[in-house]
Amino acid sequence: MRKFGLLRVLALSLAPALLLVILLSTPPADAAELRNRLLSGYDSFIDRFTLIEDDTTETVHEYYVGLDNFLLTGSGTTKFTLRNIFKYGNQTIDNDLNGVFNAGSRARGLIQLRGNLRLKFFREGSDYEFGNDYTQSNIHLKLGKQFGEKWYVLSKTRAELVDFDERTQFDYDYRYLDTGLGVESGGYFNRYLRVFTALGHREAPDTTALSFDRFVTEAEARLSSGPLTFDLSVLGDRREYKGITRSDYWFIFSTGGITWTNMSGRTLTVRVESELLYYDTQTRTWFNNHFLRGSLRLRIPATGISYFYVEPRAATLRCGSFIEERYMEGSIVLGFDIMGSERYWLTFSWEPGYRSYSRKDNPIYSDFSINRLSLMASGTFGKRYGANLFVSHDPEKHTRRTDDFTITMIAASISLTF
Repeated sequence: MRKFGLLRVLALSLAPALLLVILLSTPPADAAELRNRLLSGYDSFIDRFTLIEDDTTETVHEYYVGLDNFLLTGSGTTKFTLRNIFKYGNQTIDNDLNGVFNAGSRARGLIQLRGNLRLKFFREGSDYEFGNDYTQSNIHLKLGKQFGEKWYVLSKTRAELVDFDERTQFDYDYRYLDTGLGVESGGYFNRYLRVFTALGHREAPDTTALSFDRFVTEAEARLSSGPLTFDLSVLGDRREYKGITRSDYWFIFSTGGITWTNMSGRTLTVRVESELLYYDTQTRTWFNNHFLRGSLRLRIPATGISYFYVEPRAATLRCGSFIEERYMEGSIVLGFDIMGSERYWLTFSWEPGYRSYSRKDNPIYSDFSINRLSLMASGTFGKRYGANLFVSHDPEKHTRRTDDFTITMIAASISLTF
């Protein structure tokens, strides 16, 4: 471990959080709320693939215990929260510290300051093949003020610092800063408009070729009229690299939809999504492509807090330079949601489908069937006990057996509040 480098980064990273604690640790005592939870959990990552005709499985099973401490204090419109989650497992040791300060109002002026410090260490003999100790620190500042009855102006600034124990092909230290200005108008569930623009810069000291300047602009609009709701959002992300290792590029993401809701609560949504990557200089690794997907979702209430839904999807990847990359994909999502307020919730989905590549004698990819499963659930019991579950299973059954691939992820935890 680079002892002196890490200590220096820790000092810089802790400064925002410590400053928040020092400045804001003297609110009225009767406004303070402290909650503590004991945690116990299990995380699993299973990767199955075929290597030279042999079926191969790589797995990571992690068992951990932990402590979650939460402090809320303040009065009126001035609030401060501090939360720390510590986990000690058979694979890693993880600590995540978050602080948030909110003050003011939209009419008088609103300020939010958030700080985060995360330290993750991989234990000796860990099953993580590319485990690399790191420290990550983030700080966010948001300012906003209402002008008249129509316009809300806001600014956002974010800084991020990442320090790895070792420099590898995939892991490298960097510093990132961006700041931007935006405007909002209307109410989100009626007539709403938001436009935001930011400038950013990332500096990677050990590999300057991956340093870049960034320009981001976003626009979002919603309009409701009777049973119909229309929404549209567009994001443009321009990155200009300092070296020649990566090409400068544009990433443009847009999505739009129309939702119809009837008196019984049924909804029908038509949605189109687009992801466009355009490089100044194309290579076999970095090339222009355009992903398009359309869907039609019907959601049907089962009870007052549960819904069934069905969503046929059709997608395509267009690539002018390389026919091997082009494909068509069709699937249908069948799902079920239960939303029992803060006490419990569950969401389940199953997505069978098929992807077909344009080139039949494709030397890189082969056609495959989709069979994605996802389950997320959370609940509290007897006010003191909690449980969370996440399961994701994504198998790909290819026409070329050596391309078969499956990723399974499981995360489960229980907690006791005291």
